[in-house]
Formats: sequence, C-alpha cells, structure tokens
Amino acid sequence: MEQSILVVEDDAPIRRLVAMCLKSNGFNVVEAWTISSVRRLVESTKFDAMILDLELEDGEGYDILRLDRSRSLVTLVISARDQIIDRIVSLELGADDYLTKPIDMRELLLRLRRSIARAANPSKQREDSLALDADGSVTLNLVERALFKGDKLVASLASREFKILRLMFERRGKIVSREQISWEIMRRKVIGESRAVDMLVSGVRRKLRQTGSRTEIKSIRGEGYILDTREAAS
Repeated sequence: MEQSILVVEDDAPIRRLVAMCLKSNGFNVVEAWTISSVRRLVESTKFDAMILDLELEDGEGYDILRLDRSRSLVTLVISARDQIIDRIVSLELGADDYLTKPIDMRELLLRLRRSIARAANPSKQREDSLALDADGSVTLNLVERALFKGDKLVASLASREFKILRLMFERRGKIVSREQISWEIMRRKVIGESRAVDMLVSGVRRKLRQTGSRTEIKSIRGEGYILDTREAAS
C-alpha cells in the first residue's frame, strides 16, 4: 500500500520537485501551500507523513505544528532558515526532523523513510541508541550519529564528535586522557600544547546541553575528561 505524504511548500518549483521525487519513489503525494488548506486536509485525509516549509503564504509552519491533528503526523521541516533556534523550536513543537535548503533529494528520502519507520516501531530507535539519561529521555543514536530527546532529533554530530561521545560512554566512569582521545579519534599523538582535542570536546558539550541531558563531560585537571553518568543508564 502506498504511503501518503502531504507536501506543504509555497515555492511552486520546490514543491513540484519534492512531489515528483516522492512519486517516483512510490509515495502518494498531496500538495498544499497555505495553512488554511492544510487545516482542511488533515481533518479529512489520513497521511503517513508531512513535509513542511516554515514560510507560507498565510503564516508560518509553526502554526501547523501546533495543530493537534498534525502532532500525530510524522513531520519533516524543510526551511531556508539555518539558525539553531528555528531547528530547536520546530523540534520542540513536534517536528521529527529538520532539513535546511537547498535540499538533497536522496537525504530527504532517507530521513523521511527513517522517520516513518521510527514512528511505526519506536522500540527500534531504543535498540539503536545508548541511553545517556536514566529515564532514556536523552539518547545517542548509533545509526544516525545524533542526539535525541525522546524521539526528536536535537543535535546531529560530526564524525569525530560522535566517536568521542561513544568512546566516553563506553568508558563511562573512567578518566579518558587527551592522548587517548587524540590517538583513537584522530589517529595522532597530542603535539605540544595542541587544543584540537579540547575544541572537539567543547563542541560535544554544547550539543549535550542542547538536549537538557543530565550527563556531563567533566574536565579532570592534568588527566583528561570523564563522562559523568551518575544518573545515566548503565
């Protein structure tokens, strides 16, 4: 059975491109470009997912995210807005993922299918994740290399950031030296006063804070870093 996708985009060329890509990959597609039309459609039609632009003719996509009916939809936001606040607000309002324009159609398809599969089988995400908090609310997804709060993506991780966080999780409760991180992640020894490791760890810390996680990366003077998981799952 074809999965039905609602594409909400007021830029006609982009909307048609997305619709054409989805149709050619086996999806049934309905197009919309105003908030008023989306309101009618979600009340009368069952969709498996929605692809939503933030800037529409008669308002913002945020208004659609606030609709009770659309909250139950798998929703991917696509937007030219590249500020972290737009991503965070979208995810907090119920979006499952956020992509910035210009969009790569292959990535859109991948993320759409993953989001639909995750919604159909939420336990699968838990199997592919490490719980950073005791209640499982903040996780490190091993497949998508990203931090999730509940089932919402909060921060994607660069390759080295992901490797550092996984390394420290696997050695949680133990001090990991700068030399260990440098060798295992970057395959090189620490040279002199190089700050490369410190800068990478700092980036991971910022992304952990975005999730509101209770887990912290703490500095141990003269020794390295430790992942403080006193309240995290073992």
